[in-house]
Amino acid sequence: MRIFLSGVSCVGKTTVGKQLAKEIEYKFFDLDDEVESYYGKPIEFLQKEFFTMDGFRQKAALVLEELIATIMV
Repeated sequence: MRIFLSGVSCVGKTTVGKQLAKEIEYKFFDLDDEVESYYGKPIEFLQKEFFTMDGFRQKAALVLEELIATIMV
């Protein structure tokens, strides 16, 4: 079983996700951290490379797809 939390910024997804993962002994992944690590840049710099947030989200989605493929193994 995998649990995904999604929502708007600054509502507590990371805080809740970390606590939930600890309680049920799951590994926790923060997509922002994974994106920054993958591209070697802070999210703010990556977002500025695109004219729209959709462009950034497409790039972040590639990281999510790779992460999911990795944890499915």
